[in-house]
Amino acid sequence: MDRLSDLIIAHLEGDGASQGVAVTRLTTRGPLRHTAKGPRGRPYSAFLIVLAALKLIGMGLFGRIDLLHVHLAAGGSWLRKYVLFAVARLLGIPVVVHIHSGRFADYWSSASPLARRGITRLLSGSARIITLCQAYRTTIVERLPEVRDRVLVLANATPSRRPAAAQSDDPRVTITFLGVLARLKGVDDLIAALGRMQTSRAWRAVLAGHGDIDGYRKQAEEAGVADRVAFPGWLDEHGVDALLARTSIFVLPSYSEGLPMSILEAFAAGLPVVATPLPAIVDVVHEGRNGCLVNAGDVAGLSNVLARLIEDEVLRRRLGEAALADHAAHYAIEPYVARLVSVWRSACDGRTRPHELSPASSS
Repeated sequence: MDRLSDLIIAHLEGDGASQGVAVTRLTTRGPLRHTAKGPRGRPYSAFLIVLAALKLIGMGLFGRIDLLHVHLAAGGSWLRKYVLFAVARLLGIPVVVHIHSGRFADYWSSASPLARRGITRLLSGSARIITLCQAYRTTIVERLPEVRDRVLVLANATPSRRPAAAQSDDPRVTITFLGVLARLKGVDDLIAALGRMQTSRAWRAVLAGHGDIDGYRKQAEEAGVADRVAFPGWLDEHGVDALLARTSIFVLPSYSEGLPMSILEAFAAGLPVVATPLPAIVDVVHEGRNGCLVNAGDVAGLSNVLARLIEDEVLRRRLGEAALADHAAHYAIEPYVARLVSVWRSACDGRTRPHELSPASSS
């Protein structure tokens, strides 16, 4: 969510400034991204919620806000956003809810009665609800038929600039994973699959992200591939661009996702993607066109697909070219922001002046 929010705001403040939109960010928890200082605790998040609510009240009282855009995940995210939602409703400010988590529907079903009621009120009282794929939209409409006309699908987007080709003396095919190093993201399966490829043509793997790095280094040693697998830790935007420029295959064998920004960034870099057939991912990664799909937990299948791509350079190039074309056609940030602004304007329903819009974005 943070990554997408950063891109939206940067575009509106740069190339999209002509759209007449001024966005203010309201933060309701510590940074979602990993930093060298590590994550913040709950007291800090509580302080941020209060601060965001006070800022929202001030903006509302002085007429400096037209709309509240809420980025919603699973877990406690609903409560933080409900506080701002309640404030916005008291001030007569329309709210757009943007659901990002692939686990949201399951959480909504299994949460406490209080949480289920809160989520239902949050969705029912929103002017628009944005989902990442048609499957997620269908779930919401089935549970809340009255919001049917307010729910829309808007896939994520990233910049379309392709990283410049990196110069490298390493002839090996590079397999890259980007994300949290955890079992839920399929990292255990990936290392096990790489262990099955010890005799394959020259390859190397880079598993970038924060998490149990020491534990996964040990797993790589036990799998016999420690000399081929690198764990650089969390990378900033420039580090990600540099890594993707050296990458041949992008892999994300996750058990749960919304629509990963990392897949779209891999597309923008012209890379074939190997992923699991989760609801939003199957709308983006198409078997045999721009990547390959392997069921979560299928270590043998994952190993076979990676081995095939390692051996077949022509296939890698064909899939990567299609991925790049698909990104330009469907997942570029410029048309995405233009459509988002149109959603904001329609949600305001006449509240704003023709050429001015001042939304607040909460993450």
